[in-house]
Amino acid sequence: MVLILEDEALIALDVEAALQEAGFATVVTGSRADANEFLVAHRPDAAVLDIRLSDGDCVMVAERLLELGVPFVVHSGAARHDQHPIFSFGKPVGKPADPREIVGIVRSLLPKPLNDPPADGT
Repeated sequence: MVLILEDEALIALDVEAALQEAGFATVVTGSRADANEFLVAHRPDAAVLDIRLSDGDCVMVAERLLELGVPFVVHSGAARHDQHPIFSFGKPVGKPADPREIVGIVRSLLPKPLNDPPADGT
């Protein structure tokens, strides 16, 4: 399951649709408060985070994801030098971004299933 933390509804819908088309279960939260509440009882496989939300930045969410060992994508229009250092632990992708790019990054963050054949076909 992928947690999407995004307060812009159209962006959240695009990212959610792309991830679901790729076979991922998703949970969308639009505020850091909702994301923090979700993380009390759940551990997603990965997350896609917008840094700046209507209720402030999501530093505490990123810290909780790190504590849980959850990899995350930083999907933000904020310049890297303006970001809290915690976000350097995530994989950056600037806004605007093609949702398929985000899907590819999420896939790259997750372990490969044991039953996948080797890439070279052997």
